[in-house]
Amino acid sequence: MAGLRRIERAAELIQRELSSILQNEVRDPRLAFCTVAHVELTSDLRYAKVVVSAVSDQKEDVLMALEKASGFLRRQVGARINLRYTPELRFRIDNTVDRLMEIDQMLASIRKSDP
Repeated sequence: MAGLRRIERAAELIQRELSSILQNEVRDPRLAFCTVAHVELTSDLRYAKVVVSAVSDQKEDVLMALEKASGFLRRQVGARINLRYTPELRFRIDNTVDRLMEIDQMLASIRKSDP
């Protein structure tokens, strides 16, 4: 149980630092409206799955820019937090907002068709 809490704290710290780095230090315009939604760490703290949200029409560009900047981001995270190993960052796009909009549209169409 204590190990799980340590992993959660490390994930929260990585999320906070990545958000700060993306907001203040990365100059790529494709990442201007990118936010870190969630970070999941493996139990050995070697890999971090970073879930980011982005403007819907730029998701592929954002993912490519993050992959290109992953080395820089990893070095910056490693310099800011005190872990034995800085985890390898693997990026994923958060599709939650798109799914919610689809559900909302379906509900709206049901409401229109119901008398």
